[in-house]
Amino acid sequence: MRHDPERDAAAYLAGELGLWFERHMLDFRDCWAEATTARQGRMLAESLREVAPPSTRERIRPVAELTQEPQRRRRPYLLLAAAVAVLIAVASLGRRLPTSA
Repeated sequence: MRHDPERDAAAYLAGELGLWFERHMLDFRDCWAEATTARQGRMLAESLREVAPPSTRERIRPVAELTQEPQRRRRPYLLLAAAVAVLIAVASLGRRLPTSA
């Protein structure tokens, strides 16, 4: 069986592969070693995770809220663009209409 143990182990740890891969690992040392190494790396990374102190969280919260505002502000710009398009259309129609003399 030709496969990529690193890719398969990552998929297994992500929950994408089922019981068949667990059985497969019993027969293929490379896959077993890769899954074990990946599990240890994940545990190490999670153990190094540190909760930010309250003062840092309070400074970050307003910045995170700012990233949501442009979505709210898009509508006025869209309305302004639509109004300008209507004005241009009306102005161009006004030029084409014959004037009564």
